[in-house]
Amino acid sequence: MKGKTRLGRGLYMAFAETSMPSMREFCDFANISYSRMQTLIQAEEEPTLIRFLRAVKRASGKSWDEILGR
Repeated sequence: MKGKTRLGRGLYMAFAETSMPSMREFCDFANISYSRMQTLIQAEEEPTLIRFLRAVKRASGKSWDEILGR
């Protein structure tokens, strides 16, 4: 399974590059919803919030760390 959007591909790679034997185990380990992970990976479009944050990042020239307040 490979994501259809940049977010989907990134989420899939976040799992694939771990030593976890399955995505379900990865989600359990990370304490996140397996069904939500699957939905985001398989979605045809990225969530509105992600598109919004990317637009803010482009317009501001800030890094992700700066935007996310780290």
